[in-house]
Amino acid sequence: MEDLLASLGFGYEMTEFIFYLALGGIILTAYFIFEFRLFRIKWRKRFLRRTLNRRLWQGIIAHILVLLSSAAFVTAFEKGFLSPEKLLESPFSTYPRAFLALLVPSLVIQGWEMGAPLTFAGEIVAVIATVYFFTNGITRIGTEIFLILHNIFLQRRSSVNVAGHYLICGWNSRLDDIVRQLTEPALGERRKPIVLLANKDYEDSVRRLIDKYDDYWREVEAVYGSMSHVEDLKDACAQFASSILIVPPEWSKQPDQEVLFCALALKKIFDEEKLDTRPNIIAKVNDAVFADRLEVLVDKVICGSKRDFLLAADALINPKIVDIVKNLVTVSEDTCEFYDFDVPKQFVGMRFEDVSYKLYCKTRELGNPVILIGIEREGKLFVNPKIETRISELKSGDRLYCMSYEYPVELVRKVAQEMTEE
Repeated sequence: MEDLLASLGFGYEMTEFIFYLALGGIILTAYFIFEFRLFRIKWRKRFLRRTLNRRLWQGIIAHILVLLSSAAFVTAFEKGFLSPEKLLESPFSTYPRAFLALLVPSLVIQGWEMGAPLTFAGEIVAVIATVYFFTNGITRIGTEIFLILHNIFLQRRSSVNVAGHYLICGWNSRLDDIVRQLTEPALGERRKPIVLLANKDYEDSVRRLIDKYDDYWREVEAVYGSMSHVEDLKDACAQFASSILIVPPEWSKQPDQEVLFCALALKKIFDEEKLDTRPNIIAKVNDAVFADRLEVLVDKVICGSKRDFLLAADALINPKIVDIVKNLVTVSEDTCEFYDFDVPKQFVGMRFEDVSYKLYCKTRELGNPVILIGIEREGKLFVNPKIETRISELKSGDRLYCMSYEYPVELVRKVAQEMTEE
């Protein structure tokens, strides 16, 4: 058998060849599982979230797995394709020696200082591993280490790596209520990562808030800086946010003025970036004077004094209106909320009242009754359009607004499909 293997070009340590080849395959499989599966899971345990969901630790774990697997493969090829005499000359003759030989290029500081593999297959593996060490060491590990050092020496956090998120600018003691609302399971697909941009003086309060809501299905991060500083807003990826909420900061003697400055800084960013679509901006102010100025800079202005007076007037007519409004603006699985979604293609051409009736009846049977309340067309909202108006007929590009207990888009699609098949 040994003579046959020798005639085929194999060495005399076939058992070790198979063992190290299998070992390398197992470790490489573990690498792919970590890279494409385990790194993408939101882990329940805080320790796992702090490691497997952080780019620095992801890079380090991947680096180690590739180092272990490549050392096993090179050892296998050296033992399998070299004679005992030649094997003694190889710097990769044993697994520990192969590990140490590849450890140097894995640190991205030197090359193959201990020598190269003597087999062609071993050289191929070593070259591929070295290229991976270089790219992973720079793009993932090196970049994250640079950001950490940047944070330490500049005493502020660099930009978070996130997009399509909710950005909240300014620290306010009521942020606890806002974050709780935005992280409710009832939001379904509309639940997104949250980034808080707050003054450095409130770091302890922000950290307590993040620790309170940071679990495997919530993602809350913080950037510390000024809400009116362009670079700090870019650190929070303002240009890539889905929506931005500006709240009056508690630390300021003129909080509404800070909201205005923040809106101006955001406008400057969007003008410089020349974005095709920009985030929706909602500003909360206390003084109606600032509300008028902000209307040209943001999409929606929430002014406590105006809203509260209008609500008080309605409460004189019907006191229960206060309870209804509170119910509708409280996000939970036990209360109704406002939701919006694109008109399914199956509804195009149908009348609003027909869709509203059928949708309500069918979704009620499925446990999440959906009540349509209006249509958004070309940026304008029509609440409960009358039958005789043209607005009543649904068109492609319309958005429907409704009340329901949970985000209803999947349920609406299911009902639309069933209505088509009837």
